[in-house]
Amino acid sequence: MRAIQLYENMTNTSFLDLENNQDKIVHLLYCVLVAHPENDFHITFETACNTFFQKNVETLLSEFMSEMSFIEQFTLKDDGTKDDESTDSDENSSPNDSKKMFLSSLIPILVTDCHLDIEYVLDKMPYNDIEMYINYSVSKKREAMEEQRFWTYLSILPHVDSKKLKNPSDLFEFSWEKNKKKEEAEKKMAIDRQRLIELGIIKPNEPITKL
Repeated sequence: MRAIQLYENMTNTSFLDLENNQDKIVHLLYCVLVAHPENDFHITFETACNTFFQKNVETLLSEFMSEMSFIEQFTLKDDGTKDDESTDSDENSSPNDSKKMFLSSLIPILVTDCHLDIEYVLDKMPYNDIEMYINYSVSKKREAMEEQRFWTYLSILPHVDSKKLKNPSDLFEFSWEKNKKKEEAEKKMAIDRQRLIELGIIKPNEPITKL
């Protein structure tokens, strides 16, 4: 994580936008060498490119790509599937997907919200564990907000019409609840559409709204 922090500060780009860009990977490898606690690597990036990387860059790049391929086996996609199980095409991705957050901005959350030791986060924490801890932090915050809403609901229930306020979500819905309803509605629509296609009522490219 320390190397990722140095990389994002140095390049002003997110680690998540690294992709297969050789120049970015070389910058990251440089930051890994600088960040390693057992290395005494105090030379500038330009000097490293003209000396160390000039002779070893191909080997380092090959080893880096092999390591990333190994790690990606255990990385979940946004839909909960592993990398090789995802069937989503790039055409379905959102325009905002390219706006990646800086992973280094998660360091305070990992330390303060997840109560992890700063030295562990910076020097020992596996990259794949970050998502697990962040999901835990988000889940705990959501639970706290939903609990607060529940007690608010109980406190005002005697003073309002219970027929209009049947559950806490009638007070207000959180964004994740709205998103869940939207996903469920879209899933149901997709199932209904497939049934109509199988029955020959609509064509595969015909919108349901035209019925």
